[in-house]
Amino acid sequence: MSNNQSESSPVNSAEKEKKADMRVNEKKCSWASYMTNSPTVIVMIGLPARGKTYMSKKLTRYLNWIGVPTKVFNLGVYRREAVRAYKSYDFFRHDNEEAMRIRKHCALVALQDVKSYLTQEGGQIAVFDATNTTRERRDLIQAFVKENAFKVFFVESVCDDPEVIAANILEVKVSSPDYPERHRERVMDDFLKRIECYKVTYQPLDPDDYDKDLSFIKVMNVGQRFLVNRVQDYIQSKIVYYLMNIRVHSHCIYLCRHGESSHNVEGRIGGDSELSPRGKQFAHALQDFIEEHKLSDLKVWTSQLRRTIQTAEELGAPYEQWKILNEIDAGVCEEMTYEMILQTFPEEFALRDQDKYHYRYPGGESYQDLVQRLEPVIMELEQQGNVLVICHQAVMRCLLAYFLDKSAGCKVEMFYLNVEAVNTHRDRPIGSMPKDPSLIHRRNSYTPLSSYDQVKRPRLYSAGNQPWLPLAPTPAALMPEGRPSQVSGS
Repeated sequence: MSNNQSESSPVNSAEKEKKADMRVNEKKCSWASYMTNSPTVIVMIGLPARGKTYMSKKLTRYLNWIGVPTKVFNLGVYRREAVRAYKSYDFFRHDNEEAMRIRKHCALVALQDVKSYLTQEGGQIAVFDATNTTRERRDLIQAFVKENAFKVFFVESVCDDPEVIAANILEVKVSSPDYPERHRERVMDDFLKRIECYKVTYQPLDPDDYDKDLSFIKVMNVGQRFLVNRVQDYIQSKIVYYLMNIRVHSHCIYLCRHGESSHNVEGRIGGDSELSPRGKQFAHALQDFIEEHKLSDLKVWTSQLRRTIQTAEELGAPYEQWKILNEIDAGVCEEMTYEMILQTFPEEFALRDQDKYHYRYPGGESYQDLVQRLEPVIMELEQQGNVLVICHQAVMRCLLAYFLDKSAGCKVEMFYLNVEAVNTHRDRPIGSMPKDPSLIHRRNSYTPLSSYDQVKRPRLYSAGNQPWLPLAPTPAALMPEGRPSQVSGS
């Protein structure tokens, strides 16, 4: 996967998509309510070509990933709807009264959409992506959030590096809908003049006087320095945490599942089994892939489970072990097959089918738990160069859920190494949801059910030890001969 900046930020108002967003927000609302006690408006500030849209999209992707429904409202989209044909930088002159009236009207329309999202559609955070360079505009937004009892957090991007600005214009603005002709020299000239129009009235945040009581972060020269002022709650601290970790640079992240394990072959989940013969074949194919693509500067990360370590060892390169990259913990269901779980814990089997994301294995984890565990990995990946992550099925799903937000500028490419392996994915059964929603009693992160046996067996074993002792009755008819081994993931 290669991270690149992207300028387009469409706000799709189609009724079908709006309803789909509402359904997603309804599903996430309980988690968002747990994290936030009132909706928040994130207000971007800064001259054009300072990376505001880039930060808006990445921040939105991150917040949605951790379970807080968030949406970007890009004022450029509203302006292009109001003025179909962009002619030149003259539209942004502060003495162009007609244009100023149109721009203010677009801002008010966008803020009403923000209000609808936060009050009617289940949203928790709205990112107002615009220049917002004057105190007059920011005071208008302040009045809006006060009237609606929203919280507000400002993010100002300050950049005086001409090389960064020029690169941003060429990378992003040339492909903007404002410039359909794509003529680089004309685009650069017009856009630089547009920036000068904004500079005339630009009033940066003043942490010492006028804006000293506001909650905000100043990001200077794409992350070289930061100034943070009056962070007031948990969600604002998460915003600051994320923005201080992202870097504007192109790099490739390779996500690779470990080779087939002996537990995969036997249909078992969890545990710490070794690679099967086909798994070792896959590890050799992975080594060939790295050599073929000349990935000599690649960092390699694994979990602390043997199947990822053995996959990495075939590469003949240094690698780092991360405990937080270990597979989702299946608790008392570790090293059982799905048939065993159905026979031994039929209620648990049914609960997981109802809501796989929130379901937590007794004594183990849910996908929601896993997302929170993996957050430091995401932060580290945002700062690194090229990285190969050799991980597990559920872990890869959670990481891909972050990176697959294509609108945030992430390009994903799949590579197949032509090595056969068992398919460990289990489709959700059709009709697994009860017709009466009141019958759902799911185990999730806030209302875990008690279990008869919450004892957790260790997840790491040395090569010669018996891997586990059964903690729950296991039907003898379902026990295969020989040593149990594993299917990763879910």
